[in-house]
Amino acid sequence: MSNPLQTIAGLIEARAIAVELKRRWRKGEPPDAAGALAAHPDIARFKSIVVDLAYEEFILREQAGDAPKVGPFADQFASYRTSVRNMLDAHKLLHDRPSYWRRRRSGRRSGQSTRGWSW
Repeated sequence: MSNPLQTIAGLIEARAIAVELKRRWRKGEPPDAAGALAAHPDIARFKSIVVDLAYEEFILREQAGDAPKVGPFADQFASYRTSVRNMLDAHKLLHDRPSYWRRRRSGRRSGQSTRGWSW
């Protein structure tokens, strides 16, 4: 069993590395989450950071007009493939159909719950 303090210290260090990587990517360095994990293998212990880096790369590439295909992109992150895919599927849903998430306050309509949320 690992020492909780070592785990917390590792998470803090991994988060700092991820923040620096994302800063460099936003300044123009080509984003490469899989490459970052190869260069910093300890980051791979933390699912949230892996998914965050993958999502950041995907978004930056999408904004540059080079959006990768979700399946092959998620496959690069074998241990967290499903989580990366779920994040990208949610992103696509929010991007393509933002009305799914708008709250309507003016009475019940078809496809709407009694609390006013549409789906």
